[in-house]
Amino acid sequence: MKKAVALIIIAALCFLLTPCTFAEIAEEYQKELKAAFLAESSSMAAVLEWNPDEKLNVAGLSRLPSLLAVCRAFSEGKLSLEQSVTVSRAASEVSGPTAFVQANERISAESLLKSAVMISAGDALYALGEAAFGSEEAFLAAVNSELKTLGIDAEYTSCVGENAQLSARDLFLTARELVKNEYFRKFSNLYMDEISHENASSTELVNPNKLVKNYAGCFGTATGSSSDAGYCGVFTVEKNGMKLILVTVGSENSSKRFETATKLLDAAFAGYSSVRLIGEGEIVAEDIKVANSAGKKLSGAAARELSVLLSKDGIAPSKQIELTEGLSAPIKKGDKIGVVNFVGQDGKTAASVDIVATDDVAEATLFDYILFIARTWVELVWKTGQTAAQQHG
Repeated sequence: MKKAVALIIIAALCFLLTPCTFAEIAEEYQKELKAAFLAESSSMAAVLEWNPDEKLNVAGLSRLPSLLAVCRAFSEGKLSLEQSVTVSRAASEVSGPTAFVQANERISAESLLKSAVMISAGDALYALGEAAFGSEEAFLAAVNSELKTLGIDAEYTSCVGENAQLSARDLFLTARELVKNEYFRKFSNLYMDEISHENASSTELVNPNKLVKNYAGCFGTATGSSSDAGYCGVFTVEKNGMKLILVTVGSENSSKRFETATKLLDAAFAGYSSVRLIGEGEIVAEDIKVANSAGKKLSGAAARELSVLLSKDGIAPSKQIELTEGLSAPIKKGDKIGVVNFVGQDGKTAASVDIVATDDVAEATLFDYILFIARTWVELVWKTGQTAAQQHG
């Protein structure tokens, strides 16, 4: 009997540690979820996809693009945490999760951002958008600009995403940008806090994402629920040198939502590791010939850092460098001059990074060509002399 129990335990552990776990998990959760997407943040390498591109009602998660627009406004200096914001009546009347701000109330932008990040407070988000962009219409335009930049096929008619539909992949792309933003990260891992109002009252903020408190490494991002959408979540977790983003749409209740997320994340961290393939600014090619430069040569570097997910027994992809043919001056520092492809064992490209010029290369003038010819002639004479000396030595 003990031997049988031991075999069962070993089999269960093997199930958790094998890459095929995710295919089997997908089958299990297709019955529960409307959609799911789990991938590493920097490379966007997916380990689980279930109906990732269908546009769905995602409840309050549709506020994430609006939150991204606001966080970028802080980064660009359009808002500061210290400034005071006057809440409009329209902002105070936004339904859903709320910071309980009142019309004409003056409150710090920091308190509003904390509320928007921690509990997806629509009134706080609306007030910040108006303060950053000047009006509801301008805020809406900024949100739609964010969607376009992210490559998300959606157009908002409400600046806080009311009635908007997004796919699991759309939510992943939005969360991926959010977690890069320092203003979002300042509050995203808080589970409980409070804000103070002008009338000396306070509002307690409790993050509805229980994984922030209960799952090691989780630092957000948001949850949402409605009768149509079910219980949805976007969970960002960083540990063991790996940053994962999980999107789930349509759990039957709140407990099931967190249970499912925990199982999927556990399996991912057990079965995969993040491997750094290349660093930002890493030199990948040297002495690159450039036409119209009078012999000047160029170096190329990786435009960004890249990591990929590999199963624990997987083999890292090989690096292949492709330089743009017919490079010709002028070239500016940062111009794309090629691409580094990382090719897997199956011969398919697993990931790519642009190669960019490390310096400016100006178009040669007549004087540059005269100097080039003179320098080449001197070098030739010197080499000829050295060869003759060695022959007679």
